[in-house]
Amino acid sequence: MRVVAADIDEGLNAELHYTLASTSVPDGAFDVNRADGSVRALASVNRERYSSFSFAIYAVDHGTPSLTGSALVIVVIGDVNDEFPVFTRDVYEFIVDENQPEGTNVGSVFAVDGDVATSNGAVRYSIIDTGSGDLLPFTVEPVTGNIRTTMPLDREQRVKYSFQIAATDLGEPAQTATVDVVVRVSDENDHSPVLEFSSSSSLSSSAVANLLDVDTIIISSAVPRDFVVCRAVAHDADIGVNAHISFQLVSDSEVDDVSHLFVVDRDSGEISVASKFSSVGDGEAQEHLLTVRATDGGHSPRSVDAVLRIVINGSLPYPHVDDARLTTNSLVAGNHVTLVVVIASSSALVTVALVVAIAVVRTHGRKSRLRLRQYNVQRSLTSDNAIKSAVTSFETVPLSPTYCSSDTLHPSTLPLQRTSHDKLANGNVHVPDRTALTLSSKVMSYNE
Repeated sequence: MRVVAADIDEGLNAELHYTLASTSVPDGAFDVNRADGSVRALASVNRERYSSFSFAIYAVDHGTPSLTGSALVIVVIGDVNDEFPVFTRDVYEFIVDENQPEGTNVGSVFAVDGDVATSNGAVRYSIIDTGSGDLLPFTVEPVTGNIRTTMPLDREQRVKYSFQIAATDLGEPAQTATVDVVVRVSDENDHSPVLEFSSSSSLSSSAVANLLDVDTIIISSAVPRDFVVCRAVAHDADIGVNAHISFQLVSDSEVDDVSHLFVVDRDSGEISVASKFSSVGDGEAQEHLLTVRATDGGHSPRSVDAVLRIVINGSLPYPHVDDARLTTNSLVAGNHVTLVVVIASSSALVTVALVVAIAVVRTHGRKSRLRLRQYNVQRSLTSDNAIKSAVTSFETVPLSPTYCSSDTLHPSTLPLQRTSHDKLANGNVHVPDRTALTLSSKVMSYNE
């Protein structure tokens, strides 16, 4: 920018120079050239700090006395989108009740932009999609930043939601800032307790009996007072006071009054004997139905009832030990003991069947081997008899009267001659007078 002044005088009186009013420009941001009146900025100017400047420039002639003219200069600073939106908090945390209808207000976020609000400073809000496929039950209004639910929330399914919201200005290019948002779902007493009976003082899952229509426990009539029959165990999916459970026995017109026989501890749920069962004799039995109620501590309490069947058997012995308050090791939980007995019996039957099958197979094998050995022995005896019969059977041949005596048949009495016929060959013995004595065939040869 340049300012120009004119003087109608002549000579030195018409010569001019320009000067800037010393106090009119803050921080010395501008200056003017003395000779030509051009105005220039001495430093960069922040639009977010100064929107405009106004200052006076003087034109002074060189006459005597010198005369001065002035002009007011106004400089308007144009905006550049050089500012990012800034949220008023580092993290926004909100709490919303579960089971509220769609559109329930959760809270709002707010960001400011130092640029001019009509253009670069305008901000729009949006929820950042993380790409994880997790559909958030929230929406944010682009202009106001209000966060609302898109569906009722269930604390038992999810306790906390964490996501990010972006604030983007309308400048060119657009500038964006993000902030973390945490929404916690508060509990509402929307679940009733679940009641079970345990035959153990432990809360381990293996000790908790599954609740049937009527759970049954059998005890001896000789158990002492304060004997713990079993324990009522309740679970509540809620939290805090909504999940705090208390127990009590309920009088029911359809169930006998057992308040004088049994009591239940309000906090622990232990059901114990309140008095002796002197009316139950040996060989007798009594049955009592107890209605136990579990109630949570919510503002609008929710409760559940369960019936426990207790059979007092006068025939069951009671083991007296040093500790008179015997715990549930003396109990027999009928439904569960029956299941164990059935399983054990089935296992025993299967084992016995396997043992019998193995014994039968082994016995059959031994008999088969014995018959085989007997067959082999009989066959061997038959072969030996056949051989003996063949060796001892002689073919009788008529002999000369000269050789009829028994001595003459002995080889030593036969006259020996050194001829080719002096040997036994092919079972024939040849004698000098050509009287033949024939043995049975295939007799072993005899060599002299």
